[in-house]
Amino acid sequence: MLAAVLATAIVALLAVSVAPASATDFLGAAKKGIRNTRVHWWNPGERWYNDRLDDRDPFPLATTWSVVPLFEAVDGVAIGQPNSANRKAARSFANVAERYFNGDLAPHGGYSPYKGDRGADNHVWMDDNSWWGQAFIDAYRATRNKRYIKDAKTASDFVDARGWEGGGGNGGMWWESQHQTHSLEAMAAATALSAELYEVTNNAKYRARAIKYIDWADAHAFSSKNHLYRNSTQPIMSYVEGSMIGANLSLCKKGDKVSCARMERLAGAARTWWGENVDFGPQFDTIMFRFLVQLSAYDRDPRWWDWAKHNGDRALRNAEAGGLLLKFWDGSGALAHQAVISHYGQIQTHTATVALFGWLAAVPRP
Repeated sequence: MLAAVLATAIVALLAVSVAPASATDFLGAAKKGIRNTRVHWWNPGERWYNDRLDDRDPFPLATTWSVVPLFEAVDGVAIGQPNSANRKAARSFANVAERYFNGDLAPHGGYSPYKGDRGADNHVWMDDNSWWGQAFIDAYRATRNKRYIKDAKTASDFVDARGWEGGGGNGGMWWESQHQTHSLEAMAAATALSAELYEVTNNAKYRARAIKYIDWADAHAFSSKNHLYRNSTQPIMSYVEGSMIGANLSLCKKGDKVSCARMERLAGAARTWWGENVDFGPQFDTIMFRFLVQLSAYDRDPRWWDWAKHNGDRALRNAEAGGLLLKFWDGSGALAHQAVISHYGQIQTHTATVALFGWLAAVPRP
């Protein structure tokens, strides 16, 4: 993510950057996607978003994992076009996002999947807490309200206290609070959140936390063959690689030369692994491209931004269904991907693509 002071610098970049001849109006596409989300997923009785179109479940609202792409899309638009209306939208969303906080969770509270959930035994997910924390950091970048940094710290501190086990190759980060399964995505998301917190706060505690996670991943979940992260039970995943790129980017910005080299190697290996078209899933792939466009802005290498743009253009061509972005970027339907999406018409499918548009608008091509 761009440095905390770069919310204003982005405006300057917008003024001086020269867009390629084949420029796409990603800002317009992001704004349209956000408006359509409000039209089609808004629950007026609950005054929040449903998880699915025409959702009639007893608990219909979107969970943290379902709605975090919309959180990031709203943040991205406010960073890319920092006017009063967009900043207000980012504040309003972040303020409601705080209502996912469950203060009953030991030791100091964390974020539950469903808005308003309470109880010490509530089943919560570590990766969801870290994605939520990252979105709060972006809300801070969009609004400059330090209260959202505190919210992000809450997420990171909860994940470290309840999720981190460390140990050998069978350890690492627990996926959820019942400690049934370990998860590379939870580990990677926590790493990126910790590094971003160090970037915006200069608090060395979060640097040490990020380095702790990176050291474990390098020792126990790194493939020397592919130069990417995986283990015996989890494959190479776009949002894991993207998060590790983002974590190293934040550390690099603070002067860590080892992290600078690592982020470039990871980005190159990811490009080699996936090739031009990435179709692991919009909700996963957008996380990777979010960090890649930010890497591009930092190292001034347009390859990373162009890779994201290529897939954003694919989404514009192929993902639309009935005026919404309900398909994957190759044009396949959500029901063809039961491994990653269980229902048609999820808010996440639509808004993950909208978030990609938002980040391409927020971070100009170098």
